[in-house]
Amino acid sequence: MKLLVRFRSKLKRRKTFLRILTYFIVASVTVLSLSTLFLYKLSSRTIVDGIGSHMEDSMQKAAYNTSYMMNWSLSYAQRWSRDSSLVSYALSNQEDHYEDFKAWQTLRKIQTNNPLIESIYLVNGYTNTVVDTRSGVYATDEFYDKEMLKLLQPQSLRNIHSLIPRTMEGKLNDIRPISVHLLSFVFPYEPNQSSSSLVINFEEQSLIDLFGKNFSESASSYMLLDETGTIMASQDPGLFLQKSPFYADIIGHKPSSGWVETAAAGGKSLLVYADLSFAGHERWRIASLIPEDQLLGNVQALRNWTLLFYIPVVLATLFVVWLLAKKIYFPIRRLLEDVPVDETTYDRAEAESELSVLSEFYRKQQTRIDRLSDTWRNYKNDTRNELLRGLLAAKSNEPVQMMAKRFADLGLRIPLQSLQLAIGRIDRYDSLAQKYSEADIRLLRYAMTNIVEETLAGYALDTVDLGHDRFAVIIGAEEAFGDAELADDLRVCQSQIKDYLGVRISLTVSPVIESYIDLHDSYKATLLQSEERFFLGHGQISFAPAASMETTAAYKYPEEKERKILNAVKLGHEDEAIRHLRAFVEEATGTTVSEGRLSLTHLILNIGKTMQQIRSAEGDEQPWNLRSIQGTMDRLETAEAVTAWIETQIRGFLERQRSAANRTNRTEQTVQEMMDLIGAQLTDPNLSSKWIADRMKMSLNYIRTLFKDEVGQPLADYIAEKRLEQVVRLLVETDRTVEEISTQMGFPAINSFYIAFKKKFGVTPIQYRKNHQK
Repeated sequence: MKLLVRFRSKLKRRKTFLRILTYFIVASVTVLSLSTLFLYKLSSRTIVDGIGSHMEDSMQKAAYNTSYMMNWSLSYAQRWSRDSSLVSYALSNQEDHYEDFKAWQTLRKIQTNNPLIESIYLVNGYTNTVVDTRSGVYATDEFYDKEMLKLLQPQSLRNIHSLIPRTMEGKLNDIRPISVHLLSFVFPYEPNQSSSSLVINFEEQSLIDLFGKNFSESASSYMLLDETGTIMASQDPGLFLQKSPFYADIIGHKPSSGWVETAAAGGKSLLVYADLSFAGHERWRIASLIPEDQLLGNVQALRNWTLLFYIPVVLATLFVVWLLAKKIYFPIRRLLEDVPVDETTYDRAEAESELSVLSEFYRKQQTRIDRLSDTWRNYKNDTRNELLRGLLAAKSNEPVQMMAKRFADLGLRIPLQSLQLAIGRIDRYDSLAQKYSEADIRLLRYAMTNIVEETLAGYALDTVDLGHDRFAVIIGAEEAFGDAELADDLRVCQSQIKDYLGVRISLTVSPVIESYIDLHDSYKATLLQSEERFFLGHGQISFAPAASMETTAAYKYPEEKERKILNAVKLGHEDEAIRHLRAFVEEATGTTVSEGRLSLTHLILNIGKTMQQIRSAEGDEQPWNLRSIQGTMDRLETAEAVTAWIETQIRGFLERQRSAANRTNRTEQTVQEMMDLIGAQLTDPNLSSKWIADRMKMSLNYIRTLFKDEVGQPLADYIAEKRLEQVVRLLVETDRTVEEISTQMGFPAINSFYIAFKKKFGVTPIQYRKNHQK
């Protein structure tokens, strides 16, 4: 009992040790638990990823094989649908049993050579006869597949463009019942006039046998889905034409193949899918479902064995944590014994932890030191800056003895007599002010003055922050440094500021000032001289003259050069306008800064007015006002930058004018080029809108829209119309067969030629020839 009391008392005095130990234990156990769980999840995920990727490759191969067979079967059937004997039979209005037999033999040949085709119908809408490969020839009112006959009505044939899934039930020869799941494809011969068509039927079981052999035995189910998620074929015939419950898991996936985890009836499963595309059918998919219990059985056994090793690892970790906590705590305890704290503070902090004692002691000491340091430093710096700013802002009448004492108290290094003033201005200040806050720019000016003080350490100087884009450097000129040596040192300052801060500055230096009393007058004159940066450019060092030189020449605006600039802009002569502009600027910059800015402002206003007058017909007016121009000139800061900006405006304006003039000519040339290509390649069967787009290296949608807007007729209709004009000429003037003429004029298929001709002229080609030859 006593041991327990002593142990509790000892722990109470070592709260920091208990906290360190608790933190380490919680962190270690958490890391071990999370790492164990992570490793199990990672191994499971790795297995699923590996099997999913392997199954995805197999699924892609299965999709490719199935797509190839479906494409081959449909193209095979389509080629036979264009057979002249079948076309003639389907469009004939004469009943002939021998022709019925020949048509049946041809259909049987087609079915025999294609293993996927279950049966074929050939329907003659004129004689109401159906030739069926299953059981022979029927009259349409006696044919057992009534559903298909309804689909072959002319008003229904317009909407048939793909495989038709259906369940066909009936009796063959009114004796043997038949029920089968079919995917039917219809080749209509006259969609708008008769039900004459060729029907190809694919059985669901044939498709299952085709792509089902590509799946492993582990796949619990596999199916063929159309673009809406409807089941077209599966192992379970009862799912035919049902909505797939798994399609929502893969419909949002953009890749053409992949795998996802989904919840099936028996638990979590791996759903693998791949796109299947063939002849007019895009985004069909085949899918396979594999239960994850078959994949992760061994991994679950491995997880159970891992738990047996978890407990001893945790115990060993706790022992190491205890040793580490002791190593960290004892130095803290020894430091606490060396800290002189009063008893009241120690008792209050001990109730919390040992670290509270140290923290409170050092916090109080640091607070006292910081308060004293900040107070002295701020007082001294602020007072010094205020004194120097006051001498620059207004003329001082304070006696020399009192001013010398103030200089000495504040630690100013400059003398009272023989001074020089340098004003530094930040180049491109407006762009800098847009990027950074005022506090950041103030810090930037502070860094600049520090660099100047360090670089010019051999001079007796002090710096002053004047706000905005300016700072001042007051230099003692008692020693004979000379302007040349000072200029070299100031260039070093410029280079240092550019390298360290990425900012360029311009400097203007005053003549030697006799006394501190004259600092105000010298500051005003030097600040006025710094405006010469507008002419001199950025990054310059200039020295103000000892006495201002007033010009006696009267200000004269260069009106003749302005007139030449405006005439060149109106005529679209870019080079001439730029040449006269530069001559104008050269003459304007030979005056004072204020007169030069006034001349450029007046010129920009007149250029903007001229541009607005030219664009007024197009309704593309842009305001050019005095406020925006003055703001632009302040932002650019130099005459060189302003000139470059005006050149950019003139070039951009004239380029837009030239582009607008050339756009109409290019459109007409493009349309004429398309018509020339059509006339030259009219007999080429490959001639189409896409062929023309490829030949002209343009977008298909662009040339279609362009041609229709300019000609008023779709491009494909124009091609067909030109071909039919030549067809009717050959029908009347020659004795060639209809097939020879259609082939010569580039029609890809005889049935499409018949449809296009009858739609255009209202009769068949043979009837047209008879009528016009008479």
